[in-house]
Formats: sequence, C-alpha cells, structure tokens
Amino acid sequence: MKNSVIVSIILSVVLTLTLAISTLASVLGPGKPEVPNVYLAYRTNDECVELKEYKEITFGFDTLDAEAVITYDAETQKYTASKATEAPITATAKDDAGKNYNLTIEIFAQGDGSSAETPWVVANANHIVELSDLINDDDATNDPAFVELKADVNMAKVADFIPIGNDNHRYAGTFNGNGKTISNLTINVTKDNVANYLVKVDDSGTDRGSVELGLFGCADGATIKNVAMDRAYIAIAEDVKTLSSEELAALEVANLQRVSVGALVADAVSTQIIAENNETINATLKGYSFSDRTVGLWSNGVGGVAGSATYGTTISGYAVSAYTDARAAYDVNNYDGAYYAGVVGYTYGTSTEKVIIQNVEVTLTGDVNYVGHEYIGGVVAYAHAYTDVDSVNVKGIGLAGSERFADIVSQAAEIEAKGANIGGVAEYLAPTSTLTNAQVSNASIDVKASVGGVVCTNNGGTISNATFSGNIVAAKAAGVALQNINNGRIEYTAEFAGLAVNGSVKGVYAAGLVGKNTAGAVVTADSENKATVNVVVKSPSGSAVEPEAILDEAYTAGLAWNNEGTIENLRVTATVADGINMAGLVNTLGGVLQNVEANVAITSYNTKTNSTTYSIAGAVGEAKSGAEVKNNVLVVNVNKNALSDHKYGAAVIGGLVGQVSADDVAITGNTVSGSIFANYAKYLRTLTIGENDYSVNTINVGGLVAVIADGDQYNTLAVSALNISDNTVSDLVIDVNYNADNIPLVKNLDESLNSTLIKFRNIGYTVGLVSATGSLDLSNNELTNVTVRAYKKAFTTNNIENTEYTRYPNAYSYNKNGGVDVTDVADKTTATFVAYDD
Repeated sequence: MKNSVIVSIILSVVLTLTLAISTLASVLGPGKPEVPNVYLAYRTNDECVELKEYKEITFGFDTLDAEAVITYDAETQKYTASKATEAPITATAKDDAGKNYNLTIEIFAQGDGSSAETPWVVANANHIVELSDLINDDDATNDPAFVELKADVNMAKVADFIPIGNDNHRYAGTFNGNGKTISNLTINVTKDNVANYLVKVDDSGTDRGSVELGLFGCADGATIKNVAMDRAYIAIAEDVKTLSSEELAALEVANLQRVSVGALVADAVSTQIIAENNETINATLKGYSFSDRTVGLWSNGVGGVAGSATYGTTISGYAVSAYTDARAAYDVNNYDGAYYAGVVGYTYGTSTEKVIIQNVEVTLTGDVNYVGHEYIGGVVAYAHAYTDVDSVNVKGIGLAGSERFADIVSQAAEIEAKGANIGGVAEYLAPTSTLTNAQVSNASIDVKASVGGVVCTNNGGTISNATFSGNIVAAKAAGVALQNINNGRIEYTAEFAGLAVNGSVKGVYAAGLVGKNTAGAVVTADSENKATVNVVVKSPSGSAVEPEAILDEAYTAGLAWNNEGTIENLRVTATVADGINMAGLVNTLGGVLQNVEANVAITSYNTKTNSTTYSIAGAVGEAKSGAEVKNNVLVVNVNKNALSDHKYGAAVIGGLVGQVSADDVAITGNTVSGSIFANYAKYLRTLTIGENDYSVNTINVGGLVAVIADGDQYNTLAVSALNISDNTVSDLVIDVNYNADNIPLVKNLDESLNSTLIKFRNIGYTVGLVSATGSLDLSNNELTNVTVRAYKKAFTTNNIENTEYTRYPNAYSYNKNGGVDVTDVADKTTATFVAYDD
C-alpha cells in the first residue's frame, strides 16, 4: 500500500516535471530543428534518381524484395519504382551533411497513352522533359494521345527547357492537369542559346525560323485542361531580334519570321485550354513577339495563358496573374506591332471556328518601353476576327511607361508615331468580335500612350455590359473605349444596373466614356434603368508652357470628345477640369446625344494670369452638321468656385451647347439649370477685315447656346432651318464678372478698324449670337428664374453707351456682329438682366 502510494507520488512528480519542461520548450522554441518534408513522385519502372541524393534511407519494407514497391539494385546502386502505390509511402533519410529528412513517395501506373483510361503519366520534372522530347521528335508514332499530370511538378532544376511541340511537330493530344501545379518553369532565350529554340520550317523551299516559348510551344487540335502554373518565367532578349543575316545563315534559316510567348501555350490552333476548377497561372513574361506578315504569318503574341489563339481555340476558367515587360516587335518588313495580354496576345477565328475566351480573371502589371507600337490588353491584346470574349474580370491592371504624362503635353505627333495602345480588357476588337460582361477594376495606368479603360479600339465589334473603375493617365484616354468606329456598338442591357465608369481619366484627349464615336452607338436599352458614368476628366493644358501649341489637340469631356454616332440613355456625374476645350458630355457632336441625365462641374485649377481655356459647354462643345441634342436633363456648374484673381474664363461658354456651326442642327426638349461663371477671357485669334488683320479677344455666353457661326466663330452662318425649341432654361445664373482693371472696354467693330485689339462680349439668356444671319425662332422655349449678371463697363464705350446692353431684356441675346431676326421666348417674365459698375 505504501509502495503504491510512493510510486504514485513519483509518477506525479515526473509528470509535473515533464509538463513543465514541455511548457518551457513551447515557450523557448523547439530544441531541435524541424525535419524537412520532401515529396517525390514516380511512375512504374522509373529510376528514382532523386534518392541518390540521400543516404541511410529507411523504408517500412525491404527494398531488396523483388515484390516491393521500390526496389534497390546493390550492383547498380539504383532505386526503381516497381509498383504503383495505393497510398503514399513514407521514409526517413539523411543527406551528406547528416541532416534528416522525411520522404513522402507516390508511384503511379504508367499507361501507353492510347486512352483516357491508360494515360501517359507525368509526375515529375523528368517526365515533362521526356514528353517534350517525344513530341518534338519527328516520329509522331511515339506521341501519347492522352497525358495525365498526377502530381505537382517543380521545374526549378530544369535548365534550358524546350517547350512541348513546335512549328514542325505540333502537340495534338489531351493533357489533363488534374488541378496540379507546374512551378518554376524557366525559359530564357538569348542570342547565345537561340539555336536551341529556333525551329526551321520549310516554306516553299525556304527555311524560315520560328520561336515558340511556353510549357507547350505549338498545339493544334489539342485539349489542355486543369493545369495550374506558378512562378513561370519566360524571357526573350532583345539581342535575338537583331540577329544579322550572317548569324541567321549560320542557323540555317533565311529569316526569323515569328516569335510567340505564352506561359501555357505559345501558339494554340483549334485547341481547348480549359480550367474546370479555376486553376491559376502566375507568370512573368519579358520580351516581345512578331510575325512576318508578307509570308502570311499573323498569329503571334505574348500572353499569360497563350501567345496566340486561332481557328476554334477556347480559353476558359483560368485565374491569371501576369507581369509583362512590353517591348515592341522586331519586324523585318516594317509591320509594327507586338501583342501583350493577361490571357492571350492575338486571336483569329472564322465564322465556323470562333475563338472563345470566357470566365477568366486577370491581374496584369507591366512596364511599357515605347520601342515601337505595343498593343496591350488585360485579357486579349488583338481580337482580330471572330473572337467572343465573355464574363471576364480584370481584377487589377497596373501599367507604367518609361515616359509618363508629364512628357506628353505637346507631343501628339510623336505619340501617334511611337507609343502604345492599351485596353483594360482588349486593345482591339474586330467587326466580327464581341465582348460581353467585362469588368475592369483597380486600374492604375500611367503611360505615354492611347488607352481605353475596357477597349482601346472597337472597330465594329459589340461591347455589352462593360464596366471600368480606376485611374488612367495617358496621351489619349477614355473610360470604356478610346475609339468606337465602323458601326461599333457599346450597349448596356435592360438588366444592367450600376456604374459603367467610376474613376478618373486624364489626357491631352480625355473622355469619361468613349473618345471617338464614329458611326457607332453607345446606348442603354432601358431608358429608365440607365447605366451610370461617374468620372473626373482632366487635361494637362492648365500646366502647359505654351498651351496654344496644343489647342487643337486638347479636348476633355464627360462622355466623348467626338460623337458622330449615337449616345443615349445614360446617367452622368462628371467633373471636367483644366482643358482647353471642355464639355460636360461631348466636345464635338455630329451625331445624336439624347436622353442623358447629367450633373456636370466644369472648372480650372489653373492659377496662371492667362487662361488656357477656349470653349466650355455644359453638354456639347460644338454642334456640327447633323447634330441632334434631344431630351437631355442637365445641371451644370461652370467654374462657379473659381477665384476672381485667377482671371479665368473662356471665349465660348454655353449652358448646353458652346457653338452651333451648321443650320441642320436640332436642339430640342432639353432642360438646363445651374450656374455659369466667367471672369476673364484671354483667347486671341486673327480676324481679317478688308485688307487688315486684327487680333481679337472675345467671349460669348448663352444659357443654351453661346455662339452661332460657321466654323471659326467669325464666319457668318445663314440660319433658316436651325431648330432650337421646346427647351427649358430654369434656375440658371449666368455671371460674367469682369474686373474693370483687367478687361478693356468693348470696341464697336465698324469704328475700330484701325484698332489692333477688338473685344467682343456677347451674352444671352438663351443664345449669344455672334456671326449669323437669317431668322431664329426661340418662342417655343421656356425661361424660368434665369439671371444674367454682367459688368456694365465691359459692354459700353463713348460711342455705344447704354444702347447695346439694354437689348438684353428684349432679345435675350447680345448680337454684336450678326443679322439674325430673333423671335423671343414665349415666357420671359422670370428672366432678369443685371448690369453693374462694381
């Protein structure tokens, strides 16, 4: 009894000490280093070469037993994977330094590859290399039709990997990745090793060279599915594209005529590339692509999944994180272009073999180096023909150029000749291609380039339900499409509800939605459930040293800088700032703008003495031939918060339209309210009168329209069919608050032909007329609570005195140089003109 008690006490003390020691160890950390775990995978009859790196290997079975899953040959000192394992086996081992390791080993049954039930197995890096050797061999009889990836594969120890399949012997089988990951694939091509990657293709008796870089080089009629990639690195050095004719001759080719780069497949033809479980690809792609189109080669590109995809190829389900170092093409025949994208660089399909890209997510970052023309897209760079892109999400796009916004203020010609074209989803969309349900978010782009938040150039394609959020700083920039041309269509379905654009756009040409809409349409199907544009649009003109140098190249607008097509059924909140020509919605209109609800603020943050602004308009800067401005509801804030000592103003300020320059223009059914403020005008143009040229400083203001004139605002426009009707100007304040110390008095043109400085000041509740003849009926418009306030001395001289400005209450226009018979608005009882001396 006593003994048992003593034993119990001793055990209790031991347990207490053990617990204390264990607790102390947990606090202070383990006394011994953790034993690393190593995973190895083989297939039957493989030599287990990795086991040679270890000694004192202890298995739970006798490797000398011929029936064991791993057997050891003492004579050759080789381990062989003899039988497939039903479950992973474990072993312990040491390296030469005596460090301990825990080994986990799987062995898979190797099939002949003739069917999905008997696949040719890939389980380690050696198998990837072996598959490459099999496919690249000219003997196609050895090609396994079905390949299955059974384990994660680390390619870190494989140097100079040669892609699977090439331009002479394309991969045409089924590669099932089973959701496994191939990591650390590295391909680095330079002039010194390009011979290893250059494939000679017989083209009408002339050997042309091609380089196709990726896990797969060329695939034709293949299926590649459910394979993930991590930390892939593929680069081709610039010195490769400068190979001399002598160096090419030494490589036994006449020309280097195509280069393509894709993390998974460089050149995919009629191939299904599918991730059924949202497999991921993480890749860094540095280099370029090109093709010699004079010999019919088109398919080239750089892409996070594929370099090019043609003739019925589908890419679906992947989540891609890619970095690209975008450099332009080397092109022996003077064709510009290198195509870079998060998913696929270049696509080309037919009406019966469409290319499909769907259900992908992308994060794309990169550098733009302006070697020549780079075409960059978050998903696809150049959707050349019959490409359908559906349900794509660019979760982040970050691109920075070697030259930034500060360098592009007055370099429009250089930008056109040498720059980049970038689209958040696609750089180019062809007439036979579509983009549906595309989302771009977290965008940060600062480049000397042309940028569309979703598509750079929509050349006749259809874009449905595309959204953009983020920031663009570029030479030319627009929130959704930079160009919507050739009957291109940007549409938002009746089911769409939300933001089409949410962010900021800055550029010499800058627009919130679409830059140039030529013979195209931007529409919301449901006039009640409108897509929304919420955007800040800015220009560099406020900081330009000589802003006049970029006068015809600086346009900023809430929706578009040029619309020759149709824009309708949108809801807009826009801040437009610092431009030379600024419009709340459209700078230049030759098409239709209708059913738009807009709240726009237009101002300048410029603090210089001389204003850089020429034209300001609440909705439309210039209405050209064929323009229709219909049924828009506009709340405008023009420069309301500007400081008077900024001396800021404009030559043309229109509540709705700045200038009407054609007789076949319709401005009907619109409502305008808010405020228009100008306190300075510093815009000089040359006016020829008789034999003399005069420097003219002018300002024209109108609640609806500021100027009616042909082209240059001093060329007389004859009006007879101009339709300005059924508009409402309500709760609007027009404030022309000149400072007498800074603004010379207006001169009568007829009596000032010897003057070198002529001032025009034209202000109207509805229309400010300058140089028009004919008749204008404003009687079907309504004025409600409209106030015009103007500094009296800016409109009087000893010759004119009170005769000119007193016309305001009657004609609602100040017509200094026109001859228009104006029929007053029907209701003018609440319109007020205030002239003041100080």
